[in-house]
Amino acid sequence: MKLNKQIKLEGKIYEFTYEEKNVKNINFRFTLEKGLSVSAPFGTDYAKVEKLLLENRMKVISSFEEIESIKKKSGAGHTKEKKDQASDSVTATLNGMTVKCDITYKSIKNINIAVSIDKGVRVSAPKGTSVKKIKEVLSLNADFITNTLKKQEKIKQDMPKPKQFATGEEILYLGERKKLSVIKNSSNICLLNNDELVMYVEDVNNIPLKKTVFESFLRKQAQMYIPMKCIELHPRFFKKGIALPNEIKYRKMVSCWGICRDKLGVLTFNIYLMQLPEKCIELVICHEFTHFLHPDHSKEFYAQLDEFMPERKKYEKLTKELQKEIIFK
Repeated sequence: MKLNKQIKLEGKIYEFTYEEKNVKNINFRFTLEKGLSVSAPFGTDYAKVEKLLLENRMKVISSFEEIESIKKKSGAGHTKEKKDQASDSVTATLNGMTVKCDITYKSIKNINIAVSIDKGVRVSAPKGTSVKKIKEVLSLNADFITNTLKKQEKIKQDMPKPKQFATGEEILYLGERKKLSVIKNSSNICLLNNDELVMYVEDVNNIPLKKTVFESFLRKQAQMYIPMKCIELHPRFFKKGIALPNEIKYRKMVSCWGICRDKLGVLTFNIYLMQLPEKCIELVICHEFTHFLHPDHSKEFYAQLDEFMPERKKYEKLTKELQKEIIFK
């Protein structure tokens, strides 16, 4: 999620966008259209970002000034009509549905239509295309547009609302919904207190900070819980000649629950596993251990996994249902 941020450099406030992504380092990027964009690895302490900006303040300031200078020069002599032609919007009635479409004029040959869940209907059209012509193309594609919008509306309704990490919110932990209590404090830490998760943070309104604190909690819990589970389940695998892994790692991942590097004897688990029930965690562990015998997802792999965990399909279904509530989703 992109956030709008500000920083004061040499007495002047500068605005920029900040986003945590799957990157290794904190990166700065200046563009004429968007100004300064900052990306950082997931879980980065935002104080590190501010420190880096301050250390490079002269470069940052000069880049902002250069962009501002270019914008002023490029804006001189342009008429309002030409500026307005760069982008526009139009409302059309398609199959009885009122649809707002954003139009962007480009150096292209054909009119293109895109429908997305977050940006709605977008039209790319050659420069100089009339609104009448665009409406004609929209009408010809009315079925595609309205059907896609209806499908995406259903997806939106089924999607869980993003966690705000506010007091009273329920968050999954080991398959149980724990009530969250957020308390302002000089330190940032999340603790488990019976049926409640208690989060102490410096800024109770800073959602990225609270998310980071929660992920730190999950990582610590995973480091204690998962190795014990591996030892507990190991007799099943020992019969097939599978040793305990040489190393177990923990990461925040967005596309899988675990990774097996069979040649190195290394297993990596998603920290969000700690939000799933015990049996679902056992399923993921069995899945990764099975890869020591079958690196792919062949029929032989699943036959062996079924031997290790006969109720595999039941817990695969439960995992799929619950992952809609998992934070990273």
